Amino acid sequence: MKSEKIKVLYFLENKQSVLLEIKRLCRQNEPDKSKVFFWLLIHKHPQKIKKLTFLSMKSENNQEERTFREGRLKFNDQNGVFKTTDREEIFENKTTGSFPLALQKSILQWLERQ
Repeated sequence: MKSEKIKVLYFLENKQSVLLEIKRLCRQNEPDKSKVFFWLLIHKHPQKIKKLTFLSMKSENNQEERTFREGRLKFNDQNGVFKTTDREEIFENKTTGSFPLALQKSILQWLERQ
């Protein structure tokens, strides 16, 4: 999914949450990549958006891994697992599917407040 302001690079979802990486298109010349790329954890009910603190990434044999201060995400083209110290969530990888317009609007509103 791409709008004029953001592009969704990864989109993982389950019944309770959404986990995604976005790129802010309006800040492409920004030297600080942490202001351009964001990993967000969105709880659906009630909706709450939390920016994850990115630490590192690894790509190997069609398996992706992202480490955050809040937990670790391992995913492939079909699914992913996000583990924190107290829980584990399983996600479906929907990166190639359509991205909900309501969620896009919520993210853009959240970004305006950052």
